[in-house]
Amino acid sequence: MKKLLFAAGILVAGLGAAYAQSKVATPQTQQAQKQTERTVQAERKMDPKVIADRKTERMEKALELTPDQKAKIHAIYLEDAQQAQGRAALRQQTNEQVKAVLTADQVQKMDAADAARKEKMKSKMQKRKAYQKAAPGEVQPK
Repeated sequence: MKKLLFAAGILVAGLGAAYAQSKVATPQTQQAQKQTERTVQAERKMDPKVIADRKTERMEKALELTPDQKAKIHAIYLEDAQQAQGRAALRQQTNEQVKAVLTADQVQKMDAADAARKEKMKSKMQKRKAYQKAAPGEVQPK
């Protein structure tokens, strides 16, 4: 009986180890990942008021806006969200309008936060590309 239980335990442990080793990006997992990304993008297409609220709230926490600044920036972001999201030219114009409302110190903080966000996104993209280039069965870079 002990030998039987011992053999069953070895079998379960061996199967568990084999399953853990097989976590390689397959076409099915890549397709599932793309579907998840599409879902996230769809969620980003929210109500313009919700988008404006979130952006304004984030800026208020980071830059300590006055109530007057908060109201003006909210109106700018609401207009931006209503017109068209994601266009580079419109975003640039919006940033210029927001910066016109902010103090010089707040503009510096905003620029620093933007640079940090861009660097973080660049780093994530490099990691993602390295992961996708790795051969199946190869240890994936971290």
